[in-house]
Amino acid sequence: MGIALGLILGKPIGVTGACWLSAKLGIARPPQGLNFGHVFGASILCGIGFTMSIFIATLAFPSTVSPELINTSRIAIFIGSLASAFIGYFTLKAVFDRYPVVTNKPMNESSPTDQQPAEKVAEVNSVN
Repeated sequence: MGIALGLILGKPIGVTGACWLSAKLGIARPPQGLNFGHVFGASILCGIGFTMSIFIATLAFPSTVSPELINTSRIAIFIGSLASAFIGYFTLKAVFDRYPVVTNKPMNESSPTDQQPAEKVAEVNSVN
């Protein structure tokens, strides 16, 4: 239970808190058009990563002492990761529905900054 809650609640609290603190200290800021609702939704998805959780559980519960604890922790890690995926998806869907990201240019219109690097090199070489 603690492992699953750590993935579902601990990761979003830590990631969102670190982003909020860095924004308040002036170290970083959210990208244009995004707010902390977007950051929070993305931070929930951080609970999906379970490789390190399995590693820590393997170190904490040696298989020679209690193999059932390792199996239980792996199930909890899987449940926490799966719950994080669903909760993160639906949170981001709700946030993007409420606060859609608006760009300044239409999607199908290209500008010189949208050129591929090879095109830029060819353009510079033709000028010289």
